[in-house]
Amino acid sequence: HDNFSELKQIWSREVKDIHNNFDTLPTYNKSYTNYFYPTPLPDGKVIAYKKGLQETGAFVLLDGKKEKVLTRSGVLDDPKFIYHDNQLVWVEYKPNFRWEHGGKQRLTSYDLRKGKYRYHRGRHNRFSPFAVGKNWGVVEVNEKNQAALVILDTGMKTELQRIEADRDELFIHPSYAKGKITTVVQNTNGIHLESIDPQTGKREMILPRMWYEMDNPVQYDSTLLFRASFNGNNAFYLKKQGEDSVRNILNARYGVRFPHLQPIENTLYFSFYTADGYKPGRIKTDRFTNLPLEKTYFRLADSLKKRENWQLQFQYDSVFDSRRYRKFTHLLNFHSWGPVYIDQYEGKIDGGIVVYSQNKLSTLSLAAGYIINADYPKGAWMINAAYKGIWPIFSIDLKSGQDKSVSRLTAHNLKTGRLDTVGTRNRFRRTKGELTMQLPFNISRKNYSRYITPYVRYKIEAISNITSKARFFYTQRNDTLYYAPVSPDLYRISSSPNYYQMMEYGLLLGNQTYMTVQEIDPRWGQILQGGYAHTPWKKMDLGHEWWISGQFYFPGFATNHSISIYSGYQNRPKAGYYDKKILRPRGIDMYGYELTTLRTNYKLPLLFPDQHITSVLYVKRIDGGIFFDMGHDKTQRRTRNYYSYGIELNAGLHLFRLPFPITLGGRFGYETQHHSLFANLLFNIGFTI
Repeated sequence: HDNFSELKQIWSREVKDIHNNFDTLPTYNKSYTNYFYPTPLPDGKVIAYKKGLQETGAFVLLDGKKEKVLTRSGVLDDPKFIYHDNQLVWVEYKPNFRWEHGGKQRLTSYDLRKGKYRYHRGRHNRFSPFAVGKNWGVVEVNEKNQAALVILDTGMKTELQRIEADRDELFIHPSYAKGKITTVVQNTNGIHLESIDPQTGKREMILPRMWYEMDNPVQYDSTLLFRASFNGNNAFYLKKQGEDSVRNILNARYGVRFPHLQPIENTLYFSFYTADGYKPGRIKTDRFTNLPLEKTYFRLADSLKKRENWQLQFQYDSVFDSRRYRKFTHLLNFHSWGPVYIDQYEGKIDGGIVVYSQNKLSTLSLAAGYIINADYPKGAWMINAAYKGIWPIFSIDLKSGQDKSVSRLTAHNLKTGRLDTVGTRNRFRRTKGELTMQLPFNISRKNYSRYITPYVRYKIEAISNITSKARFFYTQRNDTLYYAPVSPDLYRISSSPNYYQMMEYGLLLGNQTYMTVQEIDPRWGQILQGGYAHTPWKKMDLGHEWWISGQFYFPGFATNHSISIYSGYQNRPKAGYYDKKILRPRGIDMYGYELTTLRTNYKLPLLFPDQHITSVLYVKRIDGGIFFDMGHDKTQRRTRNYYSYGIELNAGLHLFRLPFPITLGGRFGYETQHHSLFANLLFNIGFTI
């Protein structure tokens, strides 16, 4: 606390004499929101890329106090965009159709006249688009991390020219003016500015190499403007052609970035940082300051270096041989163990001892150990693995453990020779196995995550090592069944091992908007799932089942509020051998052969504390919700309708400073099945950061 108080005093002294001498463009937002690269249009309006805590990325049109969303975008690694000939051009991440990590940074455009959103194909990743007359330029980086400047035709289809970078170089934010390309170049020796003649390929250094941030060079007349961190803050600097000096032309208390020069108006548009995010600003070029370049050095690091007489020297004392990488021998990489097993797909947590493995390529993930859960109260050995190194994806899940049951059957009485009805207690080993093949297709586009996943699953369940003993003797009098204890020695009961096999086929369809950091559920979304299961082999015919379900998301009545509706239907054999495939009304169990469910939710954020409790717990969000569920349960004896309603309260947490988000909370409600109150503990952990 004392350190931050001291730093606050130092920072306050540093910025007290810095005054913003530029104009601001009006924006109205209730939460932290950024406006990147404000770019003027010929009619005086301004386009900017907007993104914030309550806003997914979008290109917006600023017209005085009015603001209009032109189009939402996908995932942008860099918010830089270019407006040229009624087109917006930028780069966004386009997922691969099949492979999870096979996506590319794609050149993307939006036609303001036609409202057409388009991806432009390329063999490699592309970055930092810029206009080259009527054509287009991009930075392209191949799979060997080799960069090049590529000039494309007007339609961004045909490559017209390529300027290769040196082996360890990267071009950053190039721009084009008066027949020259000006770009920041980074390599192992530092960062510098240079000019490139695309006709001859001649490269000329404008500023020498140094270790300061630089980007967004803009050339106009005989002057070069760029952003740099020379003074320890983000500021704009200017260098005139033929002069060696660099001048500081614009500062703000907390920095300025993302410049766009409008030469016709002699106006510089940019973004300046505030506590509420980057906001758009502008200034006439004749109002630029003309301060000499002052570089800030890391005084503490320099003093330590001088005191310790430390000299950095690169000396190679080890040589590592290159060998062929063999996937099979590197499949396993055990990295941790724990007293719990977390099933991220089923959202369940079981106690036990489990070891975890994930190889360096993330193609095989594996968990193995001994667990205790509701299916195996006596414990079971388990192994769960998924392999993504090929397409389709294969996964396996095996569990085997001791179990017990009670059954009623007929057996010969060894003393009387009669055939009696007895109740038995059985002990046996139950083994369950699943082998699943998935074919995931990622068809995400713009601000929507879209996927199609058909799958086929083979299931087997076997019962072995069966020990059965008679415990009760049943008699029936006047339609009433009576039972009494009996000696197990009177009956000899033998049971042979048995098993059944099942095939399951399913399809999962998803379409939902990307979420902001404050949203609880997607603003819009649809998830549809359906399937069919049967036992095609003659060993044991258990009939067949089919099911269908849908989850739908809608915006609530205020920002970050969400309405969701879930509906499901399942038809299964009357004997009830099949698992439940649809969600149940909360607080209610249904066991029939025909099941229908409707679940409705309204969720809203209550608080965003963003507070830590020592180093153990960090609380990001507290949210609540109300729910109302209905269920239709049809059995061989009856048909019932059930209802439940209540509230949920959750907290978004991080434990022990780990990056994985955790949701912990409780559910409290009333259900009409038993006409009673109920409560549930809610827990979820996300493995995507």
